[in-house]
Amino acid sequence: MLKIGFIGVGGIAGRHIANLKQLGRSEFCAFCDIAEEKAQKAVNENGGRAYTDFNKMLDKEKLDAVFICTPPFVRAEPISSASAKGVAIFSEKPPAFNAEQGKIGVDAVKKLGGDQCS
Repeated sequence: MLKIGFIGVGGIAGRHIANLKQLGRSEFCAFCDIAEEKAQKAVNENGGRAYTDFNKMLDKEKLDAVFICTPPFVRAEPISSASAKGVAIFSEKPPAFNAEQGKIGVDAVKKLGGDQCS
């Protein structure tokens, strides 16, 4: 079972959660959202722990992968933080709000030897 976390649990995250449930190969360990009630609702429905700070979540949880389902203007930092922890990343598209933020995320992944940025 893959230990999965989510950063951002609005809208599209629900589709990813449903798809992962169908595959039956994931354990939902953590859900993070700036709206605590959204994170807690996801935990109530799927298990795991709720967070409002993704850095705390990444520090406390032993995740295999994280789904980043935040708005584009807040994706660079979660991508960089998850990459620094060696956690596999699935990011919604576009992965950044602009080219500068995109470069931050790509550089963070490449720094750790991740060459599969797509």
